[in-house]
Amino acid sequence: MRICRKAGAIESRPGPPYVSGMIGRHRLIGIAFSHYVEKARWVMRRYSVPYTEQRYLPVMHMPAAAWASRGRGRGDRVSSPFSTPILITDRGERICDSSAIVRYVSDRCEGGLYDDPAAAEWEQRFHDRLAPATRRVGYSLSLGNPERMAALLSNVGPTQRAVFRAIEPLAGRVLRDRLKITPEKVERSKQRTFEELEAVEKQLRDGRRYLLGDRFSAADLAFATAISPALCVQPHEGIDVIFPDPATLTGDAAELIARARASRAGQFALRLFAEER
Repeated sequence: MRICRKAGAIESRPGPPYVSGMIGRHRLIGIAFSHYVEKARWVMRRYSVPYTEQRYLPVMHMPAAAWASRGRGRGDRVSSPFSTPILITDRGERICDSSAIVRYVSDRCEGGLYDDPAAAEWEQRFHDRLAPATRRVGYSLSLGNPERMAALLSNVGPTQRAVFRAIEPLAGRVLRDRLKITPEKVERSKQRTFEELEAVEKQLRDGRRYLLGDRFSAADLAFATAISPALCVQPHEGIDVIFPDPATLTGDAAELIARARASRAGQFALRLFAEER
């Protein structure tokens, strides 16, 4: 078996026993409930890479992201120069993309998450199509809704919550503008979410346990985290994020979450959280 040995206490739960030589403490900076950050947490804990985490609320994360990235953050069509996660490694490297963090950990810990070349292709697909869609829909259903926002804000301490409450109208405008949260784009994002669920169901149709066969890969990790907001995965189901409880949702939000959870692909993602996270 392969193991990245721990170097002191860390914030995370112990991962399964995988190996690579001694690895020192890392630092993870990110938006507290971001599914991109959850992707980084998952791979760090899977290989027992020691790290501490700085969690921020959206918009409030920007100064920390600018400092942590040292100008290395780059925007693309789904990200901005302030996007998180950002990983500062024990060697002082600054990695400013969730997929790059997964690749870094897999390579350093000999994790084999990219042994099949198709893993990177599926990961890129979920990064470009599914993750932005579930993010946009999630924010559209939460901004302006006190109960749903309360669940998301519970991912940080009382000081950050209080500051965010004070700037919430401004933060909401910034998020709606940056994420292009309009009725038309939200509707298209909902459609895209279910298109990606259908694509995953097609891939699993032959009975395979994972997207690429009989072994967990970066493709599975990317899918499970990207779809997690549409499932409102709960802490007892294996995630380290507090999303609104599906049992408390009503209206469009309840319908969307129920449909995603009932799908074969949604059940597959929940199994990945239960068994691999």
